[in-house]
Amino acid sequence: MYPWVLFAHLMYFLAEGSTDQVGIVPWLAWHTFLWGTTLYPVVYFACGAMGWERANWGSAKSTVFYSLAPLLYLFFLVGLFALLDSQLLT
Repeated sequence: MYPWVLFAHLMYFLAEGSTDQVGIVPWLAWHTFLWGTTLYPVVYFACGAMGWERANWGSAKSTVFYSLAPLLYLFFLVGLFALLDSQLLT
């Protein structure tokens, strides 16, 4: 499914800008959400590689942190989406 999401994001980034004026908060939240979801595989694989490396050292706490980091990243993105949604509906 992610390749389709990436394709949709690339189409958005390459599209011409709208002439509608929006506030800075919705614009910033929207672009942060788009860049964040576009770069999610980088976060996922980087945390997986670091967790794998730390697991070989025997550090359980850092292994747990690196396994939870992608989930925390997704919670952050959901929060941005909620902010964007609340700004657009008001």
